[in-house]
Amino acid sequence: MGNKQTQYIFDLIKSMNRSEKGYFKKYSALHTIGEKNNYINLFEAIDKQKEYNEDKLLEKFHNEKFITQFPVAKNYLTSMVLKSLRAFYSGKSIETKLDEKLLEIDILYKKGLLEFCKNELKKTKRLAKGYEKHTHYLRILNWERRIQDIQSFSKSEEKK
Repeated sequence: MGNKQTQYIFDLIKSMNRSEKGYFKKYSALHTIGEKNNYINLFEAIDKQKEYNEDKLLEKFHNEKFITQFPVAKNYLTSMVLKSLRAFYSGKSIETKLDEKLLEIDILYKKGLLEFCKNELKKTKRLAKGYEKHTHYLRILNWERRIQDIQSFSKSEEKK
């Protein structure tokens, strides 16, 4: 019937509500050119099952190329479902908003956009402080220190 890892994708799909499933299909369609992709087809086939039956899935998709790498396809589907759920729930809790802002700050930092980074840190710091999210607040303080260290180093190099 399938291994424990395979059961996870079945359980994950079955745990999704109608809105989450609809969002997954839209999200997946963005990554497809032309016809419906194999992952949406596989998603729908698993969703229709009452109990997970891998043999029936293999039989249903026997003419598809992805069936030769079925474990890879299932792993990719799991990844896509989790990514779509992450996008679906993006910004719906203060923790998620703060995590996303910190990710954006990391991106700005890596691009060397330190002033933009500092501006975003100020806003994120106010948000974390306002909601008393101390762990996030500490991470923000760490970012501020990193940027200050770089700017201090840059200024000392300019003086040489």
